[in-house]
Amino acid sequence: MPASVFLNFTPPDREDLTKLHIFESTDPAGPWTEIEVVTAIGEYPNYISSYTTELASSAINWFSIQWEDSKGAKTDQSNSIQGGTETLVGEIVDRVLVRDGTLDEQVVLAETEALLERYFGQDPYTVDPNSVGYATKNSLAKMVQAKSMYSKFVTSSSTSGGWTAGLVSMKSSSGDATAIMDVIDALMKEAARELGVGVSIVAQMMEIPIAGGMSRIVSADISRLLIEVE
Repeated sequence: MPASVFLNFTPPDREDLTKLHIFESTDPAGPWTEIEVVTAIGEYPNYISSYTTELASSAINWFSIQWEDSKGAKTDQSNSIQGGTETLVGEIVDRVLVRDGTLDEQVVLAETEALLERYFGQDPYTVDPNSVGYATKNSLAKMVQAKSMYSKFVTSSSTSGGWTAGLVSMKSSSGDATAIMDVIDALMKEAARELGVGVSIVAQMMEIPIAGGMSRIVSADISRLLIEVE
């Protein structure tokens, strides 16, 4: 009798996707059997991020997905996940997006994968979420949130001149930029202290206006506070 399995995933940031392929296996390494092809996947950039298949052989088997575009090109097959379970990557991403739903899910995913790989020293998708305590998960989410906010701040400031986090909106004036960086830095330091790791944000200093903008910096020795202008 077929089993129902809920699958939760992050869709790729790619236009023109038309199909979602779902695979099942009794082993996390395969071989894989395609059990369903989903065509009702939404439209870019709002593709579906979860799906319940009712064609699984067993609710505790392993599952993987693959996306296909209108020309038949397919993405790489995803990492496998056992039915009824969740990866630590997915759990941290969900925690971050609950904290700030305005963040780009693709950026949050990338920051989560990178942080977990460095923190645990292994493939982040192989970390058992049940082996990680709630306090550690909370701190990891804070760190990912801070890194994602920093990425958003840099991108938004260079393109639109503004920045939004949740219900807070700021323009990229020097005062607002400092306030934003202070918030991000405080969040990152708090998470780093809780995780017992060192971290810092290095921001590029704004160019100093000299002689009404008629001169420019050509060299600087920060160790001796020397700046050469012309």
